[in-house]
Amino acid sequence: MRLKDYTPGTRIKIGDRFFRRTNTGTFWREEHELPGNCVSRPSVSLENIEQAAGEKHVVLARRR
Repeated sequence: MRLKDYTPGTRIKIGDRFFRRTNTGTFWREEHELPGNCVSRPSVSLENIEQAAGEKHVVLARRR
């Protein structure tokens, strides 16, 4: 499934980074221990992160 097709609230992992799908557009918010690093990124940005990491995302929890 493409990143933009997941429902809001879905959690994924790419490498050692965790993301949660937001209610706004096709954006994902990175979950990070430092609040300043919890930025929202569009799905296409996460696809670039996947390519750079050389691995696909793993779904941890999915909302329906």
